[in-house]
Formats: sequence, structure tokens, C-alpha cells
Amino acid sequence: MKLLSENFSFLKNPFAILLFGLFFSFFIVLLNYDRIEKQVGGPSEKEMKQLDSLSIKARDLSRIDPQKSLALTLELLAKSQEYDYQKGLGNSYRLLALASVQARNFVLTKDYIQKAKEIYLDLGDDSGLADIENTNGSLYIYMGDTVKAIGPYRRAYEIYSQLNKYDRVRVAAFNLAFSYSAIPNLDSSRYFLEIAEQLKTKKEDVPGFGVTQGLRGKIAYLEGDYTQAKQYFQESLDYYYSNKAQESFVAFFESTLFLAKMYEADGKLDEAINILKQGLSSEAIFLSESLTRQIYIDLINLYETRGDFTNSSKIFWEKERFEAELERRKVEQSKNFSAELTLYKGFQLENEQLNSRLSTVMLLSILGGVFTFFILILFLRVIYLNRKNKELKILVDKSFQIAQIGTFEVGIKSDGKIELLEISDIIFKLLAVKPSQGGSSNLSLESLIDKSQQEKLQGIILTYSSSNDFFKEEFDITNLDGDRSIVRVIARVIPDKKGQVILKGILLDITSEYQVLEQTRENLDKEKNLKELREQLMHMTSHEFRTPLSNISSSIELISLLYSRISQEDLQFRFKTIVQNARGNITRLVGMLDDLLLYERVQSDEYEVKSEPFNLKPYLEDLIAEVKESKNSDTNVLLMIPDEGVIIDSDKDLLHHIFTNLLGNSIKYLDKKLPVEFEVNSAGNLVHFRLKDYGIGIPEKDMEKLFTPFKRASNVTGRPGTGLGLSIVKRMITKLGGEIMVSSKEGEFSEFSITLPKSK
Repeated sequence: MKLLSENFSFLKNPFAILLFGLFFSFFIVLLNYDRIEKQVGGPSEKEMKQLDSLSIKARDLSRIDPQKSLALTLELLAKSQEYDYQKGLGNSYRLLALASVQARNFVLTKDYIQKAKEIYLDLGDDSGLADIENTNGSLYIYMGDTVKAIGPYRRAYEIYSQLNKYDRVRVAAFNLAFSYSAIPNLDSSRYFLEIAEQLKTKKEDVPGFGVTQGLRGKIAYLEGDYTQAKQYFQESLDYYYSNKAQESFVAFFESTLFLAKMYEADGKLDEAINILKQGLSSEAIFLSESLTRQIYIDLINLYETRGDFTNSSKIFWEKERFEAELERRKVEQSKNFSAELTLYKGFQLENEQLNSRLSTVMLLSILGGVFTFFILILFLRVIYLNRKNKELKILVDKSFQIAQIGTFEVGIKSDGKIELLEISDIIFKLLAVKPSQGGSSNLSLESLIDKSQQEKLQGIILTYSSSNDFFKEEFDITNLDGDRSIVRVIARVIPDKKGQVILKGILLDITSEYQVLEQTRENLDKEKNLKELREQLMHMTSHEFRTPLSNISSSIELISLLYSRISQEDLQFRFKTIVQNARGNITRLVGMLDDLLLYERVQSDEYEVKSEPFNLKPYLEDLIAEVKESKNSDTNVLLMIPDEGVIIDSDKDLLHHIFTNLLGNSIKYLDKKLPVEFEVNSAGNLVHFRLKDYGIGIPEKDMEKLFTPFKRASNVTGRPGTGLGLSIVKRMITKLGGEIMVSSKEGEFSEFSITLPKSK
């Protein structure tokens, strides 16, 4: 029986299409079986509570029993992966970061912190994000870089404050106070210590009483109040000796060193020696190696000062035994930690490979039954589409007619005569040839195109006659009625045995396109002339303003030299006031002109960005010093940037104007004694800048128009400015291929975040 397309008309039936769709959906589900199983088979609410409880228990044990905490963390990680519980995975990586920092494996710590941060960001878990920032700060404390801990602790403090987690806010505030005390920055230390103390409900609250008193002692010591400092340090040590379980190794040893130093300054060497010896009796000496070494060194120096070289030698050898034991513990702790993680990862990898193999076998088994059915469906579909092919060809022909595209096949003889073998009606009309003349040989190349166009066509024929490639060219033709047209030809050259060349392809009349193009060029020329006129006008305006301003300035300088000779004091004072006002207004006018000219320059598309590679660290240090000197300000600008700096390939002049403007604004509108924070870090091919001040802030109603030229915030009345600074900054950042964002709260802070490419 002959198969006809009518035999498969059931494929047009909606029910058949629905059935096909359902089967196809089933096939997609099979391909994504593992992923769907994880989503559907996720942990129940009860299981999630159990996992969260396990996380809390492991965290609480992280300092008391690190090995047990690590075992619980690995159990939490295994169950979270089994259930695909993302929060549990984030908590696992955070706890692994805590364990690895205690094992002094800082590279592994950074890796786990990054993994946890990515999970918390995907989940939108602000609480977890704050916890991991707190852990990141602790990493820098362990590494002995207290200043770098300020950034993570600051972010943790801000998130906890937004979440109203007052117990965690207290801890973060205290961490910030402790970190700032290392700069030293007394204003910030006192500010955050006061916040931590206000949130305390009882003496045993974290931060512990011993830590708090130790920090108070450091602040008093830096202020020069040694009597009060001595009292605070003694209270801190008394608290730790009576509460061994709450002993904080950093605060404990710092209090020991400071108190001994003050007793030594008073000449009480015995008291200083006793305090240091008592500190060395603590088991916590192996948790703070740098501070413990300092205690040993100070104790040796005190014995030598007293002339007791026997005890000095004894302490020296105790220090050597301490160093040896410290290295042994480090190796053992790191070895145990690495061994357990290696064993766990090996088991995890083997389990994943087994699951993958089982899934592959099951999927192939199911696909074996599906494959035959799909082949049958595709076969029937091909038969059905063959019928549609003719309809599609008719549709294409009609589309060509609508789009004014003509198909042709012509033969070009060696004598330049053209034989029209097969051409569409559109080309007949374009050439002004009657269909009855289709096979005529009277049509010649000379009557259609000029000599230069003929040479171009001959070159195309020579190039493409030995290949099957299509060429695309444009020709200026004149038809039999003398009308001129511009056409685009896409065709193939086919050599013929009759001594002629055949061209076969399509032709498109693009005369109207060229007319539009010519009109566009004329408009662009007009726009260019207007632009040049605007630039000349700005230059002339600047020159015409500066000349009289220079004359006025010279006259005022002459008056300022003469008014001192006036004998009447009242008249002399009035002259002096007038001169000062005039000078200020001239300076302001010149500044406005400079801003206008700079705004005009960066608006221009011809503005050339001159990039060069350089290190941001020394560059920004010099820039900060320059801005502070120009503003005659002693504001503390806290530059947070990696020790090795950040290399960027960018325009130094544009960056200088951007950060001079933003930093100058931060200093100008600062009304508190807190520092201006300037943080720089890189990620991939991007460099992120964050500039934050705790000044007057920006009203919410003014945020939308902040980067609009000549617009200023409503709360800066009385402070000089043109309203062009931020609009110029934004334009420059755009020129460098970057972005700028701003967040602010009136009366509290303003923060500008800038992202720039490392190389443009």
C-alpha cells in the first residue's frame, strides 16, 4: 500500500499533539531525575531542626573540644549533602573554617569561608552571612593582622544591627572596638565598646568581663591614665584566674604584658616578674604563640636587668622547650585535621561515583525503551513535513515578492552579451525588459553598467569561477528606460561548456537604502558642525570670563596692598572684608568655570582615556595625603587594601579626579570624629572600591537627582559647591567602563561603591 501524507492527518489532531507533549515531558523528567529527586526528597522540617541543632552543638564545642566539634561537623556535612540542605552545607563550611583556623591551616580556612559565603548569598541568609564575616575577622586575628579584621567585623556588625540580633551585635561591636584599639583609634574603640556595654544584661555576658576590662585598660593606657589602666588590667587578670573556662588567650596575655610593663616602669621588678611567671603557668600559652614569646622575652630581660643571670638562663631554656612543644602540637593538630578530612573526602568521592554509575545504568535502560518510540514519531513527522515543503516554497516566493527580492539565472557571453535564462517579474520590471524579450541576446553589459563596474564583475568571475562560494556585491545599474538604481547581488558563478559564464542567485534593489544613508550622512555633518560650534562657544565663554576675572583679581590685589596705608581703622576693616569676599567669589567663579569645562570634556565622545598599569596602594596613599593637606584636615582616613596592593590598568588622571572629589566630599560633610573608611579589593577582572563616611548623610528625597548636573542635596545649604562634581564623577566612571552605587541615611552615613575593570 502506498503511504500518503493524508494517512497521517491524525498528527493535526490536538489530542495527538497533547499526547506527544506529555510523552516528551516524561522524557525530560527522566533526564533530570536526580535533580528532581533531590528537590522532592529534601529534608523534612523535623530533619532540618535536627541538622540546625547539630550545627549549634558543633559550634559550641569548637573551642572546648575541637576534635569532637570536627567530628560533628563532618556528620553535619554528610547529612546536608545527602538531603541537599543548603543551609546545613553553609554551616558545615563555616565550622570547618573555624576548625582549620585552629589547626593553623589558613589557606584551607579561606577556601571554606568563600564556599560558605557563596551559599549564604544564594540563600539570602543574612544571619549566616554575618556569622561567616565574623569568622573571617577571627581569621585575621589568628594571623596577627588586627587592622584587616576591621572590614569583616564591620560588615557583621551592620548585618546583625539590621536583623536586631542584639546578642550578636554586642559581640561584633566588641570585636570592632578591640580591632580599632590596635591602630590605635581611641574614638572608635570607645564608641563600639560603649555599644557593647549598653547591650550587656549581666556580668557573664559575652564579651566576658575579663575581655572588657582588658580593653578598657588598653584605652586608659593609650590615654595616659596609668593608674586607671593598672586597675582595669588587674581586674581582668583576677577574673581570668577565678574563671579558667572563660579564659580569652589574647585579652589575658595582653593584660599580663601591659600590667608587667607598668610595674617595670614604676621600678617594681619583682611584681612585674611575678605577673609574667603567673601568665606562663596558663595552658593557653599554646593558643597565642606571639604574645607568649613576648612574655618570655620580657621575663628574660627583667632577670637580666636585676642581674639574675641564673634565672634568665633558666627562662631562656623554658622558652626553647615551649617552641619545640608548640611545633609538635601544630604538626599533630594539622595532621589529625588533614587526615580526617582526607578520609571523609575519599569516602564522599567514592559514594558520588557509585551513585553516578547507578543513575547512568537506570537512565540508559529507560532510554532504550523510549528510543524506538521516538524514532517512529520522527519518521512519521518527516513524512508529514514533506507535504508542507511545497507550501513553504510558495510562501518563500511570496515573501521574496513582498521584500522586493528577485531571483535570476543569466548567461554572460565572452562578447559582453547577456542571455536572460530565468528571471523573476521583479527583475523584469527593474531592467525595464518585457517578459517576451526574456531570451533576447540584445541586452549588453555596456548598457547596464559602466566600465569600472564591468571590470569589477570580471574580477568577481575570475575569483569565484573555480569555487562553489557565493559572492555579495553592489552595482550601480541603468535600465533600458535610463533610470538609475543601486542593487545588491548575492550569487554563484557557474562555468558553462558553451563558452559563457552563468550567474545564479538573488538581487535586491537597495536604492532607497542609499538615499537614507546619504540623508543620514548629511545629518551627521550638521550634528558635527553644531558640536564644534558648542565647543567653540564653551572655549570663548571660558576665555571671556577669565580675562575680566583676572583683571578684577589684579585690581583687588592692588587694593589689598593699599588699604593697609589707610589710617582709619574702621575704613581699613571694611576694605579688608570687601577684598576677602571678592577673592572668595572669584575663586568660586573660576571653580565653576573649571567644572563646566571638565563636564563638557567628559561629555564628548572624542575624550581619550589614557590607560597604564600601576599599583593602587601607593597611588591612593599619596592621594589621601594630598586631599587632607588641601582641605587642611586631620581626619583619619582608614585605607583597607591588601598588603601587596592591587594592580589596575586605567587612567590615572580620571581616577585622581574621581577619588579626590569623593574623598573631599566625605571630609567636607563629616561632622563626627569617626574615621572615613576607604576599602579596596579585587575579584576576578574587577576592582571594588568602597568609600564610607559617618557625616551628615544624604536625604532620601535627593537620592534620585544626586548625579544630575547642577543639583545638590537639600541639607548642604551654606556649604560651597557647583552641583557638577558627582555628575562629572559618574561620567568618568562610565568612561572607564565601571559603575557607581550610593547608599545613605541622613544624619548617619554616606557610602559610595565603585566597580571598575582591572583593564579596559
